[in-house]
Amino acid sequence: MNREALLLAYLDAQAALVVFEFDKQERLSYANRHAREVLGIDPVGKKSVEIFIDFSGTFSLAKAVGEQAAAQLLNITSASGLPQTYYFSFFEHHDGILAIGQIDAHELDLLRKELVDTNNELNNLTRELHKKSSELAKLNDLKNHFLGMAAHDLRNPLAVIMGYSELMAMDARNFKRPDYIHLLNDIRYLSEFMLSMINDLLDISVIEAGKLALKLGHHDFSGLLQKTVQINQVFAEKEGIRLLLDDRLPPGDLPYDTPRIKQVLNNLISNALKFSGEGSQVVVRASHNQGQLQVDIIDQGPGIASSDLPKLFHPFPEINMTSTSEERRTGLGLAISKKIISAHNGKIWVESEPGKGSTFSFLLPGFKPREEL
Repeated sequence: MNREALLLAYLDAQAALVVFEFDKQERLSYANRHAREVLGIDPVGKKSVEIFIDFSGTFSLAKAVGEQAAAQLLNITSASGLPQTYYFSFFEHHDGILAIGQIDAHELDLLRKELVDTNNELNNLTRELHKKSSELAKLNDLKNHFLGMAAHDLRNPLAVIMGYSELMAMDARNFKRPDYIHLLNDIRYLSEFMLSMINDLLDISVIEAGKLALKLGHHDFSGLLQKTVQINQVFAEKEGIRLLLDDRLPPGDLPYDTPRIKQVLNNLISNALKFSGEGSQVVVRASHNQGQLQVDIIDQGPGIASSDLPKLFHPFPEINMTSTSEERRTGLGLAISKKIISAHNGKIWVESEPGKGSTFSFLLPGFKPREEL
């Protein structure tokens, strides 16, 4: 083996060195093992401009050979997609040019030190984040406790106010005082709204505290659905809306918490009625498929903008919607409904388009027709 072959064998074995050999046309004719590993490809045949990243736009191999004494700091493309920086020296070799690059040891030490410092800083930030997260969890528990306590203490006085306003309204009718009746009805309406909000706050505080305990039992679902629709018929008739039940379920059982699922049904049906106009209809449909029970509440209301759909199931969503009956909303009903359905291992969603109404749906698992029991 001649001297030149020995040199090339030595350069090929040096893991820290990048070695390129270019021909007269500045095409790569040879690259050592480490160079190929850095590039991630077989670079033979590529032009020098495809190997070196020239940010200045002034680099040329011919000029580099003429400056042999000065190592040049250059970047090359790499398999990672990030540029790799080396100090390159260029030499004439046969009828071509030999380029040998090495990483600057001092720069490498600086990079290692920066990496260690960054890692230490990241560890400190992680510890601080865990500390803040623990503090936030405690504050959230305190908030839920306060909400629950405040809502519970406010509920009883409001119930008394509602009862007194109803009695006073009856007396006002006897004395034929329509002005008083109007004021007392307003008191009762606002008290009902406040009581509804307080009940929702109690529910959301219990749910967020992770204390939502379901009392599951295997029940007939059609009976619950029929009773819930029947209760909401009073409001539907008052608003001139047709409320229809489309029950496609065979006799069967489903594991669910009756009061909680009744709460979800009432919320979705009452919402559909609130946002439907006189002369329209709301359909409550129940069906099943492969052990899953599905309920759809289909209205002919104004629909919901696509940008607002992701916000609907969050507490107090900022959505520009007004019910046709101009009833006030707590902004918690859908968030509570989602939590209840999720606790049943189910799914709730909405499909809507402005001007074409909305369909709120939920799935509950575990439905078994009687003939399969």
